[in-house]
Amino acid sequence: MKLKLILFTLFLSLLFVSCSSEKNPITGTIVAENTAYIVDSPSTDIPAENGTEYSKPATKATSRTKAQKNLTGNPDDINAAIESSDMVEYSTEDYYTDWAAKDPVYINLDKVSDIYSGTGYRVAGNSITLNTAGIYVISGQLKNGQLIVDLTTGGMVQIVLNGLQLNNIGNAPIYIKKADKAVISLEDGTKNTITQEKASTDSSGKLERSAIYSNADLSINGAGSLDILADGSNGILCLGTLKITGGNINIHSLMNGITGFDLLAANGGTINIKTTGNGMISTNKAEGSKGFIVLDGGSYTINAGAAGMKASNTLLITGGDYTINSSNLVNKKLSCGLLAASNVTINGGTLRVTSTGDAIASKSSITINDGKLLLGSQDSAVNATKTVTIAGGIIDIRPSLTGITGNMITMLDGSLHITSRGDGIKLNSSPSPNAYLTVSGGYLYVNAAENGINRSGSVFMTGGTVILDGSSYQTNHSENEILNPNVIFTICGGLFIATGSSPSLIPSNNSSQYTIIYRYRKIQPAKQLIHLESLEGNTLLTYAPGQPYDSVMISSPDLEKGKAYTLTDSGTSSGSNTDGLYTGGTYQGGIKRSSFTLSDLILTYLY
Repeated sequence: MKLKLILFTLFLSLLFVSCSSEKNPITGTIVAENTAYIVDSPSTDIPAENGTEYSKPATKATSRTKAQKNLTGNPDDINAAIESSDMVEYSTEDYYTDWAAKDPVYINLDKVSDIYSGTGYRVAGNSITLNTAGIYVISGQLKNGQLIVDLTTGGMVQIVLNGLQLNNIGNAPIYIKKADKAVISLEDGTKNTITQEKASTDSSGKLERSAIYSNADLSINGAGSLDILADGSNGILCLGTLKITGGNINIHSLMNGITGFDLLAANGGTINIKTTGNGMISTNKAEGSKGFIVLDGGSYTINAGAAGMKASNTLLITGGDYTINSSNLVNKKLSCGLLAASNVTINGGTLRVTSTGDAIASKSSITINDGKLLLGSQDSAVNATKTVTIAGGIIDIRPSLTGITGNMITMLDGSLHITSRGDGIKLNSSPSPNAYLTVSGGYLYVNAAENGINRSGSVFMTGGTVILDGSSYQTNHSENEILNPNVIFTICGGLFIATGSSPSLIPSNNSSQYTIIYRYRKIQPAKQLIHLESLEGNTLLTYAPGQPYDSVMISSPDLEKGKAYTLTDSGTSSGSNTDGLYTGGTYQGGIKRSSFTLSDLILTYLY
């Protein structure tokens, strides 16, 4: 994990004591696409039974790495510890290998008799039981049947699905009852279909409410396809560790799509899930080393009525392609794109997430180190009870009611673009009364219909670029501010631009970088250029706000004490425009508003 994350706490403590006025260039590029989000209502032809979780008898504690021991919900531990290699290991049998030369047992369900015993298995009616470890190649069609794995002496079983059609009305069509480990391989070029039509229980009372149900650790690999229809239950439910390294898996389920109780991990394959419950879930809350979702690759399309992905501990994404839509118009609290009780960490990948609730949420912390994220939400796009850390990546939040909500929000690097119908960034003073936003690098653009930054808290800026394209005048702008009056703002570096309704707050006296504020007597139109240059004609800033405004606040490391400057508006620029900020080119024309010389005061007021 990046060193700057490890030093995160030390950095914050130093920031409260002093600021540096060291100059920082504009960093980051936002590429905005005109994309409209449409959040569909959940299917009404299947009764909703959202978020069903399963309990498992306590098992003997397993050994954990040092990093795993830190994954206990404490953000000070988590932010410096999470790597996928600390949470999941893949072995050779997790991947597809050629099985034909390994003396497999072939079972064609079209040809089995009512009572038959073969090498390592037994047929009784429509039930086929595998009782010896080994490789079994299953093909053919069986109605209201069941494939059971019950190894009398333990060991590993590999089930090669080689063109299988299996359905069951009362039980799990594939039931892995007893094995040290099970592997399901999807043979290349084959289509396999598993259908579970009604939930039931086995004789011991354990739930079998899934199309594939496993008591043992389970791996799925291969290049074939697997279609699962679970109208009365879950798609795949594993009460141990579930790993997916390949296959084209399509699931339509009433309850959850894929469950890995202890761990759900994947690094390949194509997974499509439509469910009224959770899409992918890990639910073990018993130990700090379990309840993980770890995704290192693959392609995912999930339409869920509850959470798209939900982890009782940590959700980690390091790569892959994700399209997730979580929609529940009846109870939006159930709806969330990505959800973790402890931590959500994104180290890479491309994610498109929409939700009628939060797009990404955690009861502890959210860390984004890299990746491309396009987030849309009817609530908060990013919402953490404790900390939100942006250390890299390109993040586009559009549209959303609120952009980012958190108690401690830190931006170290990356590009963050927020368009919100409410507040851009909301600082929550709970659970800690000391809420703050810290920007030391990267690029942050906020276009908010209400407050750019809201609620009680403090804002510290030492580097990077921040643009607050202020509150809209289509609403009552007396309640909508660039910075909410309860926010304490300290700026010691970086480029800061804010336009909108007149700010009730100016930077504090603890700031060490010069700031100018210009207040107009009447509202100015959107897209009108604002130009700041030195007396010698050197351009400091050319900017066109996206919304109407009557106030402009500019703080730049290029503003120097004792130098003269001129502020003009209107006019034209031949430069390149990103979010209204022009670079290069030539500015001409315009109306001169004020000329001034910076005094020994940190702030200069222009009216």
